[in-house]
Amino acid sequence: MGISLKRPGQENEPVPANKSIYKIFEENGRSLLILGEPASGKTITMLQLAESLIRKAHKDKTEPIPLVLNLSSWGAARQPLAEWLVEEIFLQYQVARGLTRSWLEHGHVLLLLDGLDEVAKDHRDGCIQAINEFKAHYAIEVVVCSRIQDYEQLKQQLNLPNAILIQPLTVA
Repeated sequence: MGISLKRPGQENEPVPANKSIYKIFEENGRSLLILGEPASGKTITMLQLAESLIRKAHKDKTEPIPLVLNLSSWGAARQPLAEWLVEEIFLQYQVARGLTRSWLEHGHVLLLLDGLDEVAKDHRDGCIQAINEFKAHYAIEVVVCSRIQDYEQLKQQLNLPNAILIQPLTVA
């Protein structure tokens, strides 16, 4: 599996095979869009990043708490992302809603949002808008995963500094 850095208005830049996803994340603004074909390893890559972030947070209590969530349930309610996060974190992690609100206000979490392409097609642009509005109000680092073809068909784009493109496995 190869990774290319995808920056707006520039050619894709291959990332050395020995560079970890954590290092890529650190070097590219600590917010990232992970794109790739179906079954190319987007979710696995995000989970590898989550594992590194969890280890770092255990060692350094000032680091934000990484939380992995699936965006597919956002499409059902289509509410502001902060409201959805409070409820989703309560449901997935059993964290009290008031504590989650405090974490969001103080930037104590890092969001790893999988499955933008799993949001109902009619609601994906709205989901991107909700993420962008959230990022405009909260100092929270965000990682989002999506199939590249689904992402490129959207009218809206995420306000994230960089993207990586996961290359499918080859025979070599």
